[in-house]
Amino acid sequence: MANFVPLSEQQEADEATESKPTTQKVISLLNEAQLEQRQKKMDCLYQVKELVINKDPDLLDSFLDEVIAFQQDTSPEVRKFVVQFMQDACKTDDGLLVRVIPMLSYMIEDLNSSVVKRVMTAFMQLYMMAFVYTVKSKSSPEDIKEMWKALHETKLRAVDMLEAENDGIRTMAIKFIEIVILAQTTKEPV
Repeated sequence: MANFVPLSEQQEADEATESKPTTQKVISLLNEAQLEQRQKKMDCLYQVKELVINKDPDLLDSFLDEVIAFQQDTSPEVRKFVVQFMQDACKTDDGLLVRVIPMLSYMIEDLNSSVVKRVMTAFMQLYMMAFVYTVKSKSSPEDIKEMWKALHETKLRAVDMLEAENDGIRTMAIKFIEIVILAQTTKEPV
């Protein structure tokens, strides 16, 4: 007589077996990305994004910091990818907002204007998500407080950017401030 394994246990075993090769593949791709030049590095990072965000989101928490480490890369394209990855990660798991927003707040100081504009675009999306997350969050009050402190610093930085010489940065700052105003204004009864 064959051993019968309940379906739920079998599914868990299959998922664990499937996740392990994915984990190894992600580790390999991240290691390769650290050694490669710009285009091959981007190819590796896009594969990591596909595996971690789209294929196996359970791995997101494990590899978020490793991808964020590329924010120090010399290539603006890689840094913009990191911003997009953080934004997509938060859309997949809003619990990551408390970790990602302080990192994005740091990246708004980038010297490359295209990276700064990408960060501002991400903040426009994540600002509203942060409101919703705060209301329904089970995170510690300290984590929430740190997230809002980073958002506050970003708002102050965006106000400073209203006088930037770069038209693109100034435009993105205006759009971000509009989002902040809309999010923090109560609706009048009709």
